[in-house]
Amino acid sequence: MRIAVAEGRLQAMAILWAEGEPSIVSLCEQPLRIHSATRSAPFMTLDLSVKHANGQEVIYAIRPTKRLIARDDGRVLPEHWEAIEAWGNHNGIHFDVLTDDRLDRDKIRVANWRALLGFVRQARENPAPELEAELLSVIQAHAGIPVTSLADHVTGCDEQTLVAYVANLLHQGCIDAQLSTIPFNRYSPLTVSTHA
Repeated sequence: MRIAVAEGRLQAMAILWAEGEPSIVSLCEQPLRIHSATRSAPFMTLDLSVKHANGQEVIYAIRPTKRLIARDDGRVLPEHWEAIEAWGNHNGIHFDVLTDDRLDRDKIRVANWRALLGFVRQARENPAPELEAELLSVIQAHAGIPVTSLADHVTGCDEQTLVAYVANLLHQGCIDAQLSTIPFNRYSPLTVSTHA
C-alpha cells in the first residue's frame, strides 16, 4: 500500500471514491499528459487512472462542473475533450470525467473511506490472515453482525484491531457494510459480499 498524492480537495475525493470501489484493483494519480496545440494550454494532464479487476482501465479528468462546457450533443465536458477522446479511441484508452457533482453523490462512501483507509494501512502493515479468515467466518455465520459484536466471537483482540482487519476485508471486497449509503461506525452491519 502506498500513499497517493492529491492536488486539491476534488482530486482527494476522487482517490477516496476509487479506493472505495472493490472492483478497482489499482490506481495512479496524474497518469498521463497529452500534448496538443490548443489556444489555452500546450498540454492536458489527466488526473486519475483506475484499473478494474476485469482488466478495464479508465483514465479520468477531474474537474469542477462549473469549468465544463456544454456540447451540442448534450454532454458537459472539459475544453478540447473531443480531441482527447479521439486520441484515446486511437490508442485503445477509455477516458471519462469525474466532477464535484458526481463525487458529491457518493459523499458517504468518500467520507467512509477517508476514515477507514488508515485502518486498512494498519492491517496491511501487520498482516494477520488467520484473524481475517476467522472474521470472515464469523460474519458469514452471523449476517448483519455489528462491528462491536465481533469481539464476542473473536478472542484476544481489542476493537481497534478488529476494525483494522474489518476495514481491510471491506477494502478487498470480501465483506460489505453498505458504505455507499450508511456512515460506518461500530454498529455498522457486516455481511459477506455477494461478489466476493
